Amino acid sequence: MVKAFLTVDPKFVSSCHLNIFEVMMRVILLLVFLLSAFCSTGQENTTFQAANKAYNEGNYTVAITTYKQLLTGGESSELHYNLGNAYYKNQQLGEAILHFEKALKLNPGDNNIIENLAIAKEAVELEVLQVPTFFVLRMWRGFHGLLSSSAWVILQMLWIIGLLYGLYLWTLSRDASTRVRGLKLIAVLLPLLLLSYFAGRSAHYGETAEDDGVVLRSAPLVNEPLDKSETLEELTPGVKVEILDQLDAWYKVSLANKAQGWVKKDAVGII
Repeated sequence: MVKAFLTVDPKFVSSCHLNIFEVMMRVILLLVFLLSAFCSTGQENTTFQAANKAYNEGNYTVAITTYKQLLTGGESSELHYNLGNAYYKNQQLGEAILHFEKALKLNPGDNNIIENLAIAKEAVELEVLQVPTFFVLRMWRGFHGLLSSSAWVILQMLWIIGLLYGLYLWTLSRDASTRVRGLKLIAVLLPLLLLSYFAGRSAHYGETAEDDGVVLRSAPLVNEPLDKSETLEELTPGVKVEILDQLDAWYKVSLANKAQGWVKKDAVGII
């Protein structure tokens, strides 16, 4: 009688060891990533607390430096808001308004940002006629500012799922009352989908637009992008401008009263 021996393919054994090794390496890399992310978050929280402490103790220069250090890791309305407060306390009006504007761009509905921005703007020396925003436009900005553009997209997906369900009920159901219910669902969700679509577009434009700026230091508004050009008026820190064009080291800007001219790029911060 011949005995049958169970043999193992050595290639299979080595491949098993290789697969186990790959899995272990991936697990180790994942753990390292999670640990580094945790440490990074903890370090950011510690740095943020240090910046807040410096601000509360009146060390505004230190607070500004620390907040700006945090900005290199990512923007947030809270960071820009705190930076605006620190710059305002440090009597750097242009930078303060710039960061309040940045904070408001990221979080348009925040009342604290709106109030502090209004207080800072009251200190702007240049008298520029402020054209009041049409109330419907103010309402629309407040509405689309309730959510980020990404959140509006998620909401649109939910409305689309609901619409597909309503369409299913309306077209495939044999029960008359169910079909009516499906039609009502479509009638309600379709306007909501369109509204959220346009709100998302407006929110995305507000998040990505770079056509507004704030004057950071006193600078002349000139009629041509030349160093020896005629000065139209002197811009003071904190004046908000709309950027129309750029050429070399110059921005062509428009003021709130529609006056236009050229100003040096290094005197303007982009919102």
